[in-house]
Amino acid sequence: MKQKIILSIFAALIYSNVSSQAFIRAGTVLFQFDQKTLLEQFVTVDEKTSYFIGGGMEVNLIKALGLEIGANYYKIKVDELQQSNTDFINGSILALPAVLKFKPSQLVNVGIGLMPSIFINQSSLEQFYYRKYDLSGVLKAEVFPIKMLGIEAAYNTGFLPQELIFSDQNGVTSLIKSKNKFYSLGLKLRF
Repeated sequence: MKQKIILSIFAALIYSNVSSQAFIRAGTVLFQFDQKTLLEQFVTVDEKTSYFIGGGMEVNLIKALGLEIGANYYKIKVDELQQSNTDFINGSILALPAVLKFKPSQLVNVGIGLMPSIFINQSSLEQFYYRKYDLSGVLKAEVFPIKMLGIEAAYNTGFLPQELIFSDQNGVTSLIKSKNKFYSLGLKLRF
C-alpha cells in the first residue's frame, strides 16, 4: 500500500511539472580526426568549419531536469592533401540526439546524452576516416540570454572506432583507430 502511495505521489509530481517545447537550431561544426598527429605522417589534413541544422522537442520532467530529443544534419568539410592531389571529404551525417539536461537556472542548461547517426554520401576515402553507422556520446552546455533564444555548445565523440592500417614508404605499418569526433556552436530558437 505504501509503495502505491509513493508511486502515485511521484507520478503526480512528474505529471504536474511535465511540459514540452519545440525548437530549431543551426550553427557551425568542426570535425576533427582522433589520431591527427599520426595521420599527418602520411597526409596533410585540413579541417574546415562547416554547418549543421536541426530541430526537436524539449520535455521538462521536473523543475531542474529535462529531456531533449531531436534530429540534426551535419555537413562535413575536410581536405586531405597527399602528393599534390587534393581530395575533399564532403559527406553528411544524419543524427538523432537524445540528451538528459540539468537546469541549475533558467539561463543555463548542461546535458549529457547519446546520439546514433548515419554517415551519408560516403566515398571510399571517407570510409577510412568516418564510420557509416555510429553511436556517439554528447556533452552540451546552453545559455539563454533571451528566454526563447539561446547559444549552445556541444562536443560529440564516437564510441565505435574505425580501424585503418597505413603503410609508409619503408613498409612499416601502423594501426590507426579513429573515432568520429566534432564540436558544434550554434543558436537555438524555442517556440
